[in-house]
Amino acid sequence: MAGYLSRIIAPRSKWIRLPGFTGWGYSKDLPRPAKRPFRERWARGFESELPLEGRETVSEGIKDLPSSSRWAEPEDRENLINKFSQELTSLDGKFTLCDPEDLSQLILNELMQLEISEIHTWGREALPIRLLDDLEEGGIVIREDIDSGVTAGISGAEAGIADTGTLIVPSGKGKPQFVSLTPEFHFAVLNANDIYEDLSRGLQLQTIKEASNISLISGPSRTADIEMTLTLGVHGPRSLHVFCLQ
Repeated sequence: MAGYLSRIIAPRSKWIRLPGFTGWGYSKDLPRPAKRPFRERWARGFESELPLEGRETVSEGIKDLPSSSRWAEPEDRENLINKFSQELTSLDGKFTLCDPEDLSQLILNELMQLEISEIHTWGREALPIRLLDDLEEGGIVIREDIDSGVTAGISGAEAGIADTGTLIVPSGKGKPQFVSLTPEFHFAVLNANDIYEDLSRGLQLQTIKEASNISLISGPSRTADIEMTLTLGVHGPRSLHVFCLQ
């Protein structure tokens, strides 16, 4: 209803311009509310809301996108990995490119360095084989139920977005969201073949479309107050370390 009524106030502009006496009108305008929910707009395609001259380009860009990023040539794959790493580290995230057989020891070493002995994780079927077994053999206790005293979580990631250093983390069976949202330290396991150039490609994955919820994670949680003082970890993990399996 708000979307339709806003067209009466601003029939030709995408912005609602408020009068100066409101206070907001001196420096800010408000975008018109959408007439349809995001999911419906995405399903139909956003090109219908663009000017006619831009629709063909957008349609060609999202049509017939591959269901996997394994279409990329080896050189392109290396470029995507490097770009993802650069963007993630610029957001205070950590990136480690490793072989699958080294993953368990790398995570175990970091947990030991942080003096962490208990962790939250995704289910065994949603993580690399033997990872949780190796951690348990190394003395790490796996906590299945949410516990505020557990300061580390290990999750997978459905995709990585090279343009922004973003992880796409879906919910689902064996993939509880609190693992990546509530602990102080978040360790994410990403397959190098699942790094995409931009978000539009990642959102075409069938597993993403079927997920009831997804998290887009770009580095540690960041919060800034009115004085623009940046603080990490207020509303989520203050540390994100992505282990990328090559």
